Amino acid sequence: MKSMIRNIIGMLSGLAVLMVTSCVKEQITTQATPETDMVEIALVADMDDETTRLALDGNTTHWEVGDRITVGLVTSYFSTLFSTFEIRTSDDISKDGKRATFRGEVTPGSYYGVVALYPASETASNTISLRRDAADNIFMSSYTAYDMPINVNATTILPIDFKHLMHKIDFNLSLAEGYVSNDLEAESIAIEMTATADGREVKFPLVSNYDIRRDTLTQLKSEAAVTVYGSGSKFHTMLFPMGTMTSVALTFKVYIDGEYRYEIRKPESGTLSTLKMSAGKSTTVNLQLSEDNFVGGGDDIIQKMITLSASKGVILADGMDSAILKVVDENGVDVTTQCDLYYSTGRKAGMVFTTITPKSYSFYAELNGIRSNYITITAKEPIESDLEIIFADGVTLTSGWYDVNKKGAGDNGDINMCWAAASSNMIQWFQDRYKAAGKTLPAGATDGPGVTTYGRFGPYELELMNVFHSQWDNSRGGHMSESIPWYFEGVLNGGEYATAGSQAVPKTAGGFWKSIWATEVYPNIYHGYDKIVAPGVIEYFDTYITLFNNYYLWGNGTDLVGKERLKVFSDLVVEAFEHGMAGLTINLSATLASASHAVTLWGYEIDNATGLVTRLWITDSDDLASEPKTQLLNEYSVSIDEGKSPVKLTGDTRYRVCYVVEIHPFSGYGSAE
Repeated sequence: MKSMIRNIIGMLSGLAVLMVTSCVKEQITTQATPETDMVEIALVADMDDETTRLALDGNTTHWEVGDRITVGLVTSYFSTLFSTFEIRTSDDISKDGKRATFRGEVTPGSYYGVVALYPASETASNTISLRRDAADNIFMSSYTAYDMPINVNATTILPIDFKHLMHKIDFNLSLAEGYVSNDLEAESIAIEMTATADGREVKFPLVSNYDIRRDTLTQLKSEAAVTVYGSGSKFHTMLFPMGTMTSVALTFKVYIDGEYRYEIRKPESGTLSTLKMSAGKSTTVNLQLSEDNFVGGGDDIIQKMITLSASKGVILADGMDSAILKVVDENGVDVTTQCDLYYSTGRKAGMVFTTITPKSYSFYAELNGIRSNYITITAKEPIESDLEIIFADGVTLTSGWYDVNKKGAGDNGDINMCWAAASSNMIQWFQDRYKAAGKTLPAGATDGPGVTTYGRFGPYELELMNVFHSQWDNSRGGHMSESIPWYFEGVLNGGEYATAGSQAVPKTAGGFWKSIWATEVYPNIYHGYDKIVAPGVIEYFDTYITLFNNYYLWGNGTDLVGKERLKVFSDLVVEAFEHGMAGLTINLSATLASASHAVTLWGYEIDNATGLVTRLWITDSDDLASEPKTQLLNEYSVSIDEGKSPVKLTGDTRYRVCYVVEIHPFSGYGSAE
């Protein structure tokens, strides 16, 4: 047994998992990667050896349709490829339920062994269906090593025996009452767990960690301690039991961003408590960070609220008019001189702000790593002009707009969901307009700030984003002109004709306003947008959300050049805001050749003398690269170069320069003509 376990550790050490995503309308920084052809193989899982640990206390186990396992195929001494296999039909299960065929896709090639874990790692909490007294506590693993590498292809059937039940430890990390710290918001939290029995350190024969950040299996590098990683404050690890009902005492060392900071024992004083480890069972341990168990390894950062404000929100861009920035702590004490002040782009700012460039500027402050709120100061042109600023109904520079952001760098499964963030912003604005008209939202509508939490990230800014996160297949990018009618009516506005696998698709019917849409809502919104499908060819669509593509309107599919193009785009913006608001598709390449990205358009500035739009105000799910993220309204200047050039947006933002690909006009409630 021990020699086989050492083989597993050796085979699976150095595991690295790489996930590559691509999108239709998304991620500015994603590079396209060719996909490797996959083949489907079958894996026969046996558990008919009654002398194994699977028959504890007279209980029996049976496979069922829908059971899933995580399978790792060993490619070399240092590398393993993981995939998920599933029992698809009752024909794949033997009559006694102890043998089943699991099917899944893998990369063809030569493999030196196979390791498997039940249940599959990504669904460990809700798909366990083996019949035992405590069905939700079944954890099994198996390993088979081959004397010679096996060539796996589409006809391969691999045998595997499940003979080992593991013990699972779930533990929650929290702050003790009255203790405040930023440690639980760290980028990396790791817990090292050691065990003692009869006063001696226990050597774990094998440890496989359950890493819910990466949704796969990782391995222990030392036989003396377990290192586990969690998402937020929840951690899990799976252990081969050292013997049924073995008593062990545990000590936890907590590392924050790689620094050893806490040592936790249970209980906090006196004799160490013991943990009963039973094969196939789980135990929950609650751990608290406190001053008593803080051991150092860095400054104990205490979280304090700081608030940034300005003496005025609008100044003249004449180099003389100024706004004074000020920061106070949670007690109202002025801490400005202790803080660092920054523009939203991360560039250092001063306490007194003045400029000769008319536009909006955003700022934030930091004190010992704690970030303040964002504020915006608008610098206005000091001379008289015929400029006019228009915002969507109910929206100003400081209120009425929304900015749903992705989690981290899209590592919450939302890397491709810029379209969903923009759609959430736009739908919430529509619902706000509906309520402002004295109406009550239908029972199926989702409204207000996010409440569904995602580990260390917390909820999205709007709960609508969770609707798209949970009810759509987001392996590809999508379109606002399809997601919005799906939410209201349960239709895709043409998206149902898209090539399979080419874009995000819903997993549910949607139509959360369907009960009142046709009779109470649709007659009271503008829905007369035309869709130009080719120069001089117009198809009429009786819709309230659509897209106008640059190519056929102000791009290379026309004879327009320079400001003639900008005038067409400007007219579309003005028309959209006469009836509601709009979303935009932007691109980082002047050739419009890179991946496109969806944002939300809340307002514009127009020079009435020329009819040209000069500025836009936009929210963007990708404008901040790291947590914590704050809702932010970005200002862009609008221009166009001579000749056959795209409409250019420039600003003091993450992108600095981008180009307009499409505009998505969206009607508001009460805008019917």
